[in-house]
Amino acid sequence: MSEASPPAARETSSGDRALRQRVQSFVRDWRASVGRQWQTEQAGALYEELERLAELAETQGDADVADPVLELTAYLCSFVDRNSTPNPVQLQGLQRLIERLAEASGEKPARRTPRKPAAAAESAHRQVFYLRESALEIPGIAARLGQQGAVVRPFDERDALLHALDEAGPDVVLIDEAFAAEINTIMEAVQRLRRAHREPPLCLLLANETDLTRTLFALRAGADAVVVERDPIALSAQIDGLLAQRRALGYRVLIVEDDRGQAKFCESILRHRGMLTRVCEDPAAVPAALTEFKPDLVLLDLYLPGGNGIEIAQRIRESGHAFLPIVFLSGELDLDLRFDAIRMGADDFITKPVKPRHLVTAVESRIRRARELAQHQGDGRAERRGNLSGRDMLAAEVLRAAREESERCPALALIAVDDVDDVLRSVGFAAGSTLSQQLAGTLAAEIAGQRTLCAWGELRFLVLVHADDQLALREQLEALRRKLDERSWLSERTPVHLHLSLGCVRLHPQLAGIEEALERVRALLDNVQAAGGARCEFDLREVGTQAGEDPQVRLVRALLRAPSVRGTAQFEFQPFVPLAGQIAGQYEARMALKPPKSRQVKLLQRHEWLPIARDLEMVAHADRHFLRGVIEHVREHRADGQDLRLYLPIVAANLLDPALAPWLAAEFGAHAVPSNTVALEFDAAEVRGELTRLRGALEHVQRVGVRLALSVGIDAGTDLGKLLGIEAFGVVKFARAGGVDAKPEAAWEPWSKAIAEARSLGKIVVASDVAGMADIGMLLRLGVHYAQGDALSGWLAEWNFDFAEAVL
Repeated sequence: MSEASPPAARETSSGDRALRQRVQSFVRDWRASVGRQWQTEQAGALYEELERLAELAETQGDADVADPVLELTAYLCSFVDRNSTPNPVQLQGLQRLIERLAEASGEKPARRTPRKPAAAAESAHRQVFYLRESALEIPGIAARLGQQGAVVRPFDERDALLHALDEAGPDVVLIDEAFAAEINTIMEAVQRLRRAHREPPLCLLLANETDLTRTLFALRAGADAVVVERDPIALSAQIDGLLAQRRALGYRVLIVEDDRGQAKFCESILRHRGMLTRVCEDPAAVPAALTEFKPDLVLLDLYLPGGNGIEIAQRIRESGHAFLPIVFLSGELDLDLRFDAIRMGADDFITKPVKPRHLVTAVESRIRRARELAQHQGDGRAERRGNLSGRDMLAAEVLRAAREESERCPALALIAVDDVDDVLRSVGFAAGSTLSQQLAGTLAAEIAGQRTLCAWGELRFLVLVHADDQLALREQLEALRRKLDERSWLSERTPVHLHLSLGCVRLHPQLAGIEEALERVRALLDNVQAAGGARCEFDLREVGTQAGEDPQVRLVRALLRAPSVRGTAQFEFQPFVPLAGQIAGQYEARMALKPPKSRQVKLLQRHEWLPIARDLEMVAHADRHFLRGVIEHVREHRADGQDLRLYLPIVAANLLDPALAPWLAAEFGAHAVPSNTVALEFDAAEVRGELTRLRGALEHVQRVGVRLALSVGIDAGTDLGKLLGIEAFGVVKFARAGGVDAKPEAAWEPWSKAIAEARSLGKIVVASDVAGMADIGMLLRLGVHYAQGDALSGWLAEWNFDFAEAVL
């Protein structure tokens, strides 16, 4: 092979080289045609070639090329299948995927063009788009929804609404009957612009009256419901109820597939449609996944290591999942084998290579049909009545949470209207039923993601609550009670104001049965209401730990479970001293755990408490403890106008928690701390181990506004090309190699190539563990932007390092 060949092609087989040459040709064709100006017909032809490349990449097992090919296929199919044109933001997304594919195949990068400003960040509030004729606008609807934290954007014309979709995605779309003919156009545009992993918006047609013809037209055009309610209070409650039902019926798909490329392809397609997915590569892990994930459908490969798919389908059926749809994925063309699979319990077959449109249609139709059957057969899902769960479901979920979530803070809450007899007497018999429905819908909407809500008496509701710690639980439920207290109910013409009380008990693994928890929470609520009501009462006592447990383990568990960070943790900061960089006020943060009010202070540093937290399966809890503590510290100690950015080491696996990003956004908002004050720092070796799964998660967290950094130690190796190529990591920190005794050349030369590559990609480079001034000359020659180490500054209790005197 000639020396001019790209590096990616030198170490590949002849088959791989042929594949990469085809990919390079595809990239060049794209740049020459669709990349310059979108052409639907040309995009369709290129998409067909892309599908062939995806099949070839999977066959040859070239993961470097297969991953970006599958990602591009999943994204492009949404435009080709609908014969639609992407907007400028989507074209930029396609271009990024094309360049990622070019890099993987060894094709030269395209010429860089000046980057356009990013689209406006998503609002933390619910976005409501309202298309109406000005004269027909529902009076008071914007004010009523605004009181509940929503942002209502009215539009007089369809095109104005479509243009606004480029800036922010709505959670709810309200369309007046005068614009009924535009529903299909609007919802197709909304679906194209919706980001992956985000639920599709709720679309309601507001009509003066309804009939079967009008309803069918609206539903076929893409609306979720036709609403005749014009009262703003009642309409607001109805929106809450519909959102809660949508959340409770989210589709969950378990993908049992040993081929990572195929599994990722299916996962990308289904997540883009708003479904929750989990991949299971080991057939032996399927029973546990069924119990934990509770899927609505199983996608099952016909041929798996350690057992074929037919045997697994049979075991699924024998384990009591009679109504769970099973769809096989296979390239098998033998009709007899297909009939055998269906006879043993399968519901459908999808032939490989999988077409995105076929996959989505098969999954959605099978799940809808299974749920209809389950409702007639009395399955567990039929226990849900609107927004409420049956008592059997609640009892089972309470006992499961008590048994399996002891490291968090599961709790049972009872929420009730005070003076309920007087309230029902004043509103009347019929309105009492409406009030109960409005309360149930609002509760279900407010406890997002917590699906167990059960009526227990007149205007009384039991709620199973999941929280990370006692403080979070108290804050969540007290805020919920206040919010319910402040809003109006029933209608704008005859508004009703309620006072509510709440009792809450913590669930523990020793819970003998549901009756024990019910008695405790009922007694709490009775005491509250006897004392005047309109407040919360908590019983969050924990059962003692086992005798003989290591005291340090017990200490770490107790400190991480503490309701407040204050008094249980100590924070210190070490500055990043500018070399080639220009920015002052940057520090690395660290957290040490300490017993509160202890005279003999024994601090547990991260290298001591993190292994214990891993053993206790409390790593996510520990990182949130760290994050919350630093955010609170910033709120209390940061001076007005002070430039500050704090780098916090976080375990990479926690990025896979979908709740991390919204939790982090909520913490910044609650403490009025700008999100760009914090940078999350991840260990390169950990990121490498989860690289495929982390790509989407990085983008999700980045949207909160924090900066992301990569921390490279000697255990990460020196081949860092893939890691440095991740655009989300804007900062890369390299640790000194060889310890403090190593000479500067030996300590930093191993990183010289990686540092140069990071700089060429526009990343900020930081050197850590700097041993002395002898290192500084070497780091200046390498072009390092900032240096950190005990030789430059120790760890400080506050951000009082004198950067002006320290510029080197």
